[in-house]
Amino acid sequence: ADGGCVPGKERADRDRQERSRARRRPGEWASGQGRRARQESYGARCAPPPAMAAFSAEQLAAARAVVDAVRAGGADALAAPELAFFRDFLDECGATLPAPKPKADADAPAAEPVELEEGCVAPDAVDDSVPLGPASAGGELSEAQQDAMIAAKGAASELAAAGDHAGAVAKYTEAICVMTSALTLAKRAEAYLRMEMPNMAIRDCDAALKLNPDSAKALKVRGKAHRLLGAWEAAARDLGQGQSIDFDEDSAEVQKLVEAKWHAIREARAKKEAEERDAKRAAALKEQQERLKRQQEEKEAQQAAGGGGGFPGGFPGGMPGMPPGGMPPGLDKIMQDPEVMAMMQDPEMMQKLMQLQSNPAAAMSMMGDPKFAKLAAKIAPMMGGMGGMGGMPRQRAPQKQPPITQKLKFTLEELSTGLTKKLRITRRGKNGPENKEITIVVKPGWKKGTKITFENYGDEKPGTIPADIVFEIDEK
Repeated sequence: ADGGCVPGKERADRDRQERSRARRRPGEWASGQGRRARQESYGARCAPPPAMAAFSAEQLAAARAVVDAVRAGGADALAAPELAFFRDFLDECGATLPAPKPKADADAPAAEPVELEEGCVAPDAVDDSVPLGPASAGGELSEAQQDAMIAAKGAASELAAAGDHAGAVAKYTEAICVMTSALTLAKRAEAYLRMEMPNMAIRDCDAALKLNPDSAKALKVRGKAHRLLGAWEAAARDLGQGQSIDFDEDSAEVQKLVEAKWHAIREARAKKEAEERDAKRAAALKEQQERLKRQQEEKEAQQAAGGGGGFPGGFPGGMPGMPPGGMPPGLDKIMQDPEVMAMMQDPEMMQKLMQLQSNPAAAMSMMGDPKFAKLAAKIAPMMGGMGGMGGMPRQRAPQKQPPITQKLKFTLEELSTGLTKKLRITRRGKNGPENKEITIVVKPGWKKGTKITFENYGDEKPGTIPADIVFEIDEK
């Protein structure tokens, strides 16, 4: 005391008071005010702090557990009130601390609950701050780094086996920060999956598949994560691909459920698309019928006013072989047939009909054309009492051969993703055997029983119209 120095007990009391005054109030830990106060306090001391004592194994383990928990929980975990001392220490060391996420407004209206499918979970938020690899790409690992990575992986496996999946995530992260690999990322994704964090699992699996596109584990874990989110199509695709690389019974059970769900969705989707197509077709047919009705009414009005007859669609004087004065009874009904109207709008068919105006006898040579023969077959029933068509002798209309049906089998995966298949067929033509290549485009979502028709692709026989070849989709 005589030399101007403070005795030991008094100095300790004064240091305690200064630390108490310098300690930050709640909410100040990120401002840096406490750090400056402590620095001033430490600078005012007349003696250096005592040397750091050695820590016991238990103390080190407890400290490591705290760090692991903070690493896994992120900024929100670090903002916990009980970790104020730890934030003070980091601030003294000059660390930049992340700001905690803002709390939800208590007065804000609560979001309406989302109804989840059975076995599904609510989507988790993706934390992009979780590392997917080392901070910087380095050279070869040192022996110490290799030992640390191996120890972290071993500890992660033990924690996962014990059911501590959060701890396993932290340990896998330690290993990934040393050196990343597709397998380690897939294992961490599996731990996230056990914690019902499917989006974080998908994030890890995406990174793993960039490193190894054939990683069966990453594909199967991602498929199971999609299953938790109710993304049945993506789940079916990933599980199918992963199981084809490396089959296991556990994933097979999940795949069975996923395939059943996705099959039901495909059927419902196909049914809806078919209903929409039918509605459009019905609307188009109704519009066509109304247009034909208006044309017929206009025709009848012209005839009543003394106008000359003619063929609907612009053939003055009527169709060859028809009596003058307009359409014979019954032809108006045939002309309301959508298929007949579609054929009449074909430019090639229109040209043939115009040719018949000047040369009715050309009809015989046109019968070899399947399109013209089909049109003749449609209107033949009402031509029987009219002496033939344009001087053409009456003859039996060519009959169409029955369709040829063949089944094509595909896997559920092929039907879900779609594909293009080319086939070569051989048929009997006018001049002998002919080879034809046909392309079958299977659209995603097609189901069993869907038919693809290739009109008039069957054998050509005299006096007949070639058969249609029909391919029917079936499942392997």
